Amino acid sequence: MTGNASSDLAGRGYWEEVWRRGGTLRVGKFSYWHAAFARVLRRYVRPGMAGCEVGCADSVWVPFLIREGVTVTGLDYSRTGVDRLRESLADQRLDA
Repeated sequence: MTGNASSDLAGRGYWEEVWRRGGTLRVGKFSYWHAAFARVLRRYVRPGMAGCEVGCADSVWVPFLIREGVTVTGLDYSRTGVDRLRESLADQRLDA
């Protein structure tokens, strides 16, 4: 990669379109992979820890970590995706 904007094949415009197309679809129950990864996280994550998810739009991990007592910072350049995450957290009555 050259580091210039033209090498970013999944840039801001791409992700805005992905999250706009997604409507109100939400990830429901964890898949097998999600459940397995959650078991691993629970072994190492403790209340009071801090975490960061890069590419957090409509994440399943931000609410998971909040429920585990982690202070989470989420980064994403898709405003639509971040708005969806905020809506999801509000629906789950989680503070962000």
